[in-house]
Amino acid sequence: MLAYLELAARWALALVLAAAGAAKLPDRRAVEKSVTRYGVLPMRVVRPVAQVLPWAELCLALALVVGVLARFAALLAGGMLAAFAVAIVWNLLRGRRFQCGCGTTYDTEIGLGLVARDAALVVMAGLVVAAPDVPLAVWTVWHAKRVVLPAWDEFLPVPLAVCLAYCIGRSVECCWRVLRQARASLEKWGA
Repeated sequence: MLAYLELAARWALALVLAAAGAAKLPDRRAVEKSVTRYGVLPMRVVRPVAQVLPWAELCLALALVVGVLARFAALLAGGMLAAFAVAIVWNLLRGRRFQCGCGTTYDTEIGLGLVARDAALVVMAGLVVAAPDVPLAVWTVWHAKRVVLPAWDEFLPVPLAVCLAYCIGRSVECCWRVLRQARASLEKWGA
């Protein structure tokens, strides 16, 4: 039963991350404005964070669905969601209200409901990290025990591996571009 609960938590977490990442991809400037509104990061890292964030969310979602490094992906996702919750609380304590910029089409104003949602997702991520088994993992060799689920998961490795490779490749490309831009900015600033 715990394995199925972990599976549900893993896929729910993946769904939230995938929806947020996919919604943020088309408008990077809106993501940058959203990250800036929170006021928790130095301005020089706002753009790199805004460019990497959607790809990071998509990669984590894919890793959670596929079951590749699912515990590590859940740990990173939980940390990211906890950071979002802390940023929201920090702004609420300062009396600031604005749209969350969560990447979903129903962006809402920051509030305790959003903090509760992020906290629930952090608990789900913790369940994935602490679970004794990772059911429906594509590469079962990484897991000593496996819950027997329908055989359709045997057909998933190839397309999911291709999607994961694509997301990782795009993330690396994005990171290199951001690093080049940061380097150029630093050289310009230093000159």
